[in-house]
Amino acid sequence: MPAVTSLRIGLSRWNGKLSNYAKRYGLLELNSDELPAPAPLRKWRRQVPPAFAFSLLLPRLVAELQTGAARDAALAGAIAAATALQASVLVLATPPSVRPTKANIERLAALAAALPKEGHLVAWEPSGIWSPEEVEQVSALFGWLAVVDAAEQEVPDGPIVYTRLRAIGKGNRLGPNRLQRVAEQLAGRREAYIVADQSVATRLKSGLAAAIDRAGVDHPVPQLFKPSTSLDLDGLDEEQ
Repeated sequence: MPAVTSLRIGLSRWNGKLSNYAKRYGLLELNSDELPAPAPLRKWRRQVPPAFAFSLLLPRLVAELQTGAARDAALAGAIAAATALQASVLVLATPPSVRPTKANIERLAALAAALPKEGHLVAWEPSGIWSPEEVEQVSALFGWLAVVDAAEQEVPDGPIVYTRLRAIGKGNRLGPNRLQRVAEQLAGRREAYIVADQSVATRLKSGLAAAIDRAGVDHPVPQLFKPSTSLDLDGLDEEQ
């Protein structure tokens, strides 16, 4: 099983000069609710190498699946920011209030239609009571990447992975076994975007590539669930 062709590890915050950050990491996840106008963002893009990747958390109003002029303006601003940064991934982190209901699936479909069709991947990170099967099924329906913690959960099939390694509890420690679990799930993928706490990211930088090489053909990527591209809305709760 070959190594990941493009492996980018990064944080969701940075201090100091962006150019110095880009010498240590290959990815930076930014919150679009906290960004300046597009002109400074274009300068940020010029401060990093061409292979460096930005990802962009979509605004809170968008993640809450709100509608109306304020949400439309927030989404337009985020898309303008993503364009200025040449962001590789748009991240939709929906809160627990966005539950697996028919109404919310329909709102997600409307949002999918409003997002750019080219230029950016979309990664969906739901919170709350969504089951892994529901997350993978909805993601497959809209062509999105399902965001999971590769040290704790099974990463969905596909050539591209966006994972967040959460620094809570034992997640603050990335020992050899957990590192190898992440590596086995990334081996053979074409691209991997990994957002982590700084202490975890440091460990990943020093050992992940070698761990992926060790994964080899004897450690296939788990394939426990293959989502259907058709979603049974009739089986979902009608509540909002």
